[in-house]
Amino acid sequence: MDTSGALGCARRSTGAFIAGEPSCLAYGWCIDHAFLRTLRVLTAQLGVEATIREEDVNVIAILSGHHNGRRVVCFLRQRGLLKPRPVTNAELVRARKLVDSLSGPFADAVHIWIDVLLGQGSRSNPALASGTIYVYVWNVAPILTVFERVGISASRLRQDPIYDEARHSADPVHLIRMFGLATSTAMKYVMAAHPDMQADPIQP
Repeated sequence: MDTSGALGCARRSTGAFIAGEPSCLAYGWCIDHAFLRTLRVLTAQLGVEATIREEDVNVIAILSGHHNGRRVVCFLRQRGLLKPRPVTNAELVRARKLVDSLSGPFADAVHIWIDVLLGQGSRSNPALASGTIYVYVWNVAPILTVFERVGISASRLRQDPIYDEARHSADPVHLIRMFGLATSTAMKYVMAAHPDMQADPIQP
């Protein structure tokens, strides 16, 4: 099989795949080379619309320090293209089932939150105990259910705190560090909160 040809095709297809996926920027993700490299290896054989096993992502991710499995897992889960590893921990099973009872946008956001608490988010962090994670989910689920009923969206819950912080600090680096935003996303919030900072096209 012409591996170089397959990877070249995957590179082009993956670029279009990422470009057409707003969920990357919705969570302020910076799409780095390690993320793309891992995704390209997987899609070279399976295609960009195939369901991919979480185990396969992890196998590719450990090939070198130039691969990143965590972001790929989060990305594929959001697109509904991830076949997750079977969960055997009873408390995590209960937590995931509780999240599944929420509406789609809230469920997606809380599943990603669980990934982060497990140390499997887009950035490395220490994992919490499964019992602690279940307690967190058990406490937040009723609140999110109320938000659903009164019409508060998941995106608004995330965006409002960022915008509020941008009003108090016009420093995009501060927003990047606090919320894990991409540079372009942080700049959009700063410009929205401080429209007077935008360049005047009339001035030289």
